[in-house]
Amino acid sequence: MLKDSLKKELATAIETSILLSPKSLSSMDLAKRILESEKQLVEQFQESWVLERLSWMVSRRITEIHRIDENQYLLPGFERLPRRLAIRGHRTFLRDANLDHLKSYREILSQKQIRGWKAKMEPVDRLIDIIIPYDKKQHGITVAQVMAAEKDKQE
Repeated sequence: MLKDSLKKELATAIETSILLSPKSLSSMDLAKRILESEKQLVEQFQESWVLERLSWMVSRRITEIHRIDENQYLLPGFERLPRRLAIRGHRTFLRDANLDHLKSYREILSQKQIRGWKAKMEPVDRLIDIIIPYDKKQHGITVAQVMAAEKDKQE
C-alpha cells in the first residue's frame, strides 16, 4: 500500500491547505485546490486509492451476490423473500416450504400489515401461483422441488 512518508507528506499538504484557506471553503473546493497544487504528490496515490475503492466495491458486490440463496436464483424475482419463513413460532427454510407454508406465511403478512407488507406479499403470491399446479399433482411438494422443475422446463 502507501508508504508512511507519502502519507505524512499528504497529511502535511492537507493541513497546510486547511490553515491557509478561508473557513467558508467547502471540503470539496479544498480538495480541488489540493489536487491542483499537489498534482505530483496526488499522482503517487491515485493507483492505490483507485484499487482500494474498486476492491471495496467488488467486496460489497460479492457479499450481496452470496447473501442471496442459490435456490432463489433459479426463479428470478424471488430474491426479496426471506430465506426462512417465520410461521407460528417455527422457522422453515424457504426451499423446504410447501404450499401450505406459503399460504400460512401470506396470511401472517396480511394480518401484520407492517410497513411494506403489500410489497412483501407480491412475490409470495407469485410463488404460490407457480406452486399450485405442482401441488395438485404432488401434494406437499417443496419450493426447491418446484424451482428445479421450473428450471428443467426452461432448459
